[in-house]
This record gives sequence, structure tokens and C-alpha cells, in this order.
Amino acid sequence: MDGSKLSHVFSMRSQQWTVSVDEPTTIRAIISLIGSHGLQNEKVSFVVTTRDEPTTYRHPTTVQNVLGYGDEDPVEFQLVPKVYYTFFPYSKHPEHKGSFSLVLYAKEGKDLDIVELKEWPYSDEISSQWTEKNAMGAQPNPGWEKNPHFALRVNRKRNEIHVAVMLQQARNPVDIIPFQVVPYASYMGFHIYRDEKHVDKLCDSGKSWLNAREVWTYVTIDGTKTPKLILIPTTFKPEPNKQFMFKVYCSNKLRLNALTSDMKDIIREASDTAGGDADAGTASPAASAKKKKTTKKKAASKSAAGGGKKAAAASSAKK
Repeated sequence: MDGSKLSHVFSMRSQQWTVSVDEPTTIRAIISLIGSHGLQNEKVSFVVTTRDEPTTYRHPTTVQNVLGYGDEDPVEFQLVPKVYYTFFPYSKHPEHKGSFSLVLYAKEGKDLDIVELKEWPYSDEISSQWTEKNAMGAQPNPGWEKNPHFALRVNRKRNEIHVAVMLQQARNPVDIIPFQVVPYASYMGFHIYRDEKHVDKLCDSGKSWLNAREVWTYVTIDGTKTPKLILIPTTFKPEPNKQFMFKVYCSNKLRLNALTSDMKDIIREASDTAGGDADAGTASPAASAKKKKTTKKKAASKSAAGGGKKAAAASSAKK
């Protein structure tokens, strides 16, 4: 696997590949930076994570289900069927960039299915916090429905939409070494529903709430049937006065808004929306309608002003 997009581990911008097998297979993996001198593994490495389901697009984080890491020597992994292994190459220093080669060795006759994951074309993020009023913990804690709610809207004309949802808490000040296990103050996760009444659940972020900076999940939905998802982040136990961030990645344009207690959109200011390609898809419907009304008012006032100027000009001409 040769690549040219290599980035520092914390940026998550490097290329990614998923590997799967039809029968138990032992592989050895090694990475090198092409055209560079010196000890390669002082400059580049890789991490491998696992999932039970395949993904089409890149994983937003490497902190879940880590299988192993690259080392100075080839690393051996035992691959089994019906598990998908994602390889994340990365540079150990921000200044180390360039082309690289990630090589997998297997015995003759053993087939490896290797797929490069796509880069997400759209994304959005929103910051919030658990307060005294809405920090109720995860299901089945009493009052869990009072946790913050968010609406994720997707294109209702698309029948296959890929979505990755990631919940992130503030970084622990001592969490500065990549892949070092650092305890966090909160176990957290999130629920995803297809409806606002908490009846039709799509999935949870995982089988259990995790003690980590980031938790995420990947889903594929039919936008013609499910154009809106309700996201509910929670800590495992009620923990007020904690900040968090939701990051959502999507194969199509999206809209992400916080909701009030009566499930209405909280209009986001321009400074609250994420940058990049997702800008066009992040404004809430209410905000869009407000902009249209404002535009119409401005147009009307300009028209009135223009008419006034013409009338004044005509009056001057008569004089």
C-alpha cells in the first residue's frame, strides 16, 4: 500500500486502508518513508484497529478497539474472517511528510482484501455541555431523556448515506503521548434515535460507555426513510458542568443543530458552524428561512429607495 498523504497522528488526515480475510491468516506489516534517510521508525509508524462491520469512509479516531502498533521490526498480526482491520499510517513529528509504503506479508495462497477508505466530503461540529438541569446519565438512569438533544438532518433524496458520529470530551492535560492509556474523568457515549419520542432507536455509540477522550460509531441510513436522526450524548452517571463536542462526518450535506427541551432547533450563528465544505449544509432550516426573509426585506427597501430616488429626480426635472 503506497500513499502520499501522511500526517501527524493527532491530525487524522493520513490515508487509511481496511484489510479483511476469508480464512484465518497471519500477516507481518512494516512501514517506511519513501525517499528519506535515517531510521524509518523514528519518523513513521502505524496503528491497527478492528471493527465488526466494514466502512466506506475513514475512521475519525484511532482510540477504539486498538489491535496493535507499528514498531522498529515487522509486526505480526493474526487476522480472522468477519473482522475488518483498519491501518492508520502516521508521522511521529509534524514536519515529517511525504510518500510512504506500508507493506503486508502473508503466506503464499493467502488472499488479503485491501480497500482504501474514502475521505469524508462533509462534516460539522458543535460544542455544548452537561448542566445541572440536563446531566442525567445514560439509560436506564431516571430522567435520562433530559440529556442534551441534537438533530442531524441529511439529504432526504438519497437512499444510501454514510454517517460517522463522534463524541469528544476535553483533553486530559497529561494526554500528550499518542496511544498512551490515560484515564479520563467520565465514561461517556451516546444514543441515536430515528424519532423524537425515543421509541425507534437506531443504535448506541457502543456496547458500553467508554473512559476515553473520544467515542464514535458509523452508520449507513436511507435518507428517503430517515432524513433526521436524534443524537443524545450522555455520561454513564450524572456528571454536570462538563463540556463536550459532537463531530459528525457525512457522505452528503448535513445539518446539525442543538434542540430545546421542546425539540425545536436552536439557531446557530455563523461563527458556530464548522468550516470547510460543510458550510453549505450546516445552517438550520429556521436560520435559512430567516435569511430569506431578511433578503426579501432588503430587496423591498432597496426597491422603495430606488423608487424614491426616481420620484425625486422626476420632481427636479419638472422644476
